[in-house]
Amino acid sequence: MASEKQIIANRENAKLGGVKTDEGKEKVRFNALKHGLTSRHLLTHLKSHQESQDLFEEILQGLKEALNPSDFFEETLVSKMAKVQFKMHRYETLEINAFLEESDFFKVGQINISMKDKEIALALKYKAALDREWSKSVEELQRHRHLQQLGSF
Repeated sequence: MASEKQIIANRENAKLGGVKTDEGKEKVRFNALKHGLTSRHLLTHLKSHQESQDLFEEILQGLKEALNPSDFFEETLVSKMAKVQFKMHRYETLEINAFLEESDFFKVGQINISMKDKEIALALKYKAALDREWSKSVEELQRHRHLQQLGSF
């Protein structure tokens, strides 16, 4: 057990530690990230920020062209579908890297990712949730369009 003197020294050192600069804070912002499949943010920084942002924009534009949303509700669904597709792409990258790498760690962009068996199983659950979210969005879009045709909307 630490002495009283050591406890006081530890408390003082704790006050001094940690990242101070905005640049440093930005670097360590996602240190605890495992896979990002459940994050609130799209995490377009996993590769180069611009490359990921371009991928998301490409997915969004492709869905808009394919589905041709006609109103705000459909625009919102298409945006949601693009986010799901972007996360599915991230999952596929994680899956490929997890099975190709011999170690428990691999890189996605500049971030080290740790995927052990338990985490891979959990990632599979997240993928299933993404699949369900995609299916629900498609069904919602179809239902909305059907109601529009009937004149109920």
